[in-house]
Amino acid sequence: MPLMLAMSDREALVQVQPAPGGLGTESSAARWGRRGHAAAPIARSRSSTRRRWAFAGALLALAATASTVHVVMLNAEDTAFTHRVNGGCEELDACRQLAAAAERRATDCLVGCGARAAEHRMARFLLYRSEERLAVRAHYRQREETERLEQQTQRAEQLDLWQRERAARVDTAEREHRRRIELEQLKQDRLDRRLVEERQRRVEYLALLGADGRAKRLRRCAAAPTGCGLVISELLDAASTDAEKRSLAELHEQLLTGEAPAPASREVATTGPLQRS
Repeated sequence: MPLMLAMSDREALVQVQPAPGGLGTESSAARWGRRGHAAAPIARSRSSTRRRWAFAGALLALAATASTVHVVMLNAEDTAFTHRVNGGCEELDACRQLAAAAERRATDCLVGCGARAAEHRMARFLLYRSEERLAVRAHYRQREETERLEQQTQRAEQLDLWQRERAARVDTAEREHRRRIELEQLKQDRLDRRLVEERQRRVEYLALLGADGRAKRLRRCAAAPTGCGLVISELLDAASTDAEKRSLAELHEQLLTGEAPAPASREVATTGPLQRS
């Protein structure tokens, strides 16, 4: 700054031509002195103007630099957001955040907003696709749940049907088993009644033979190979008195041991025709 002032002072010193017939050196010095005092304010004004222009230029350079930095940052932000939009989104929350950010960018934009508007449309499309995928997944989950419930219901119905069929088969088998038992019991009852009736008839026949006839029958069955296993009980039932029952029992024991006495002649004569028959 002092250098500039010095240069201004030197430039302010201009040569003054001496007037004709003047006083010479003294007049010239006087004129030089007056010229220097008059040029000083002008030099200071020019210096202030230069300083103001220099300050304005610095401000303009700073503003240009700041504007350039801001533009670069905006371009970097736009580039990053463009990559973010191009990368897409899958989850619904991420797509909602992306669509909200794209909407704010489109709303804040004033000039040259075509790219941001396109990004906003793309973000809304991605949000729509995410909502659509979510709806499709929910639909499939609902359908799978419905199918699972239907399958569970079908399995329950099949199990119930199988149980009812099994219960019916078991009931049929039980009824058939009871029917067979009843039939066998009826057969056995008929057989028992027939055996009882046959035995009763034999006992009645033996009762008609009398005491001597029953004794002869006991001897004949004892001589047979099969013995008197059932006949002895029938003879005892056919006996008319307890004494006869005792006599038949004693005779049966004697026949088994071979100690029975020989029959009397009267008995032989009586039983002879029966033996031949």
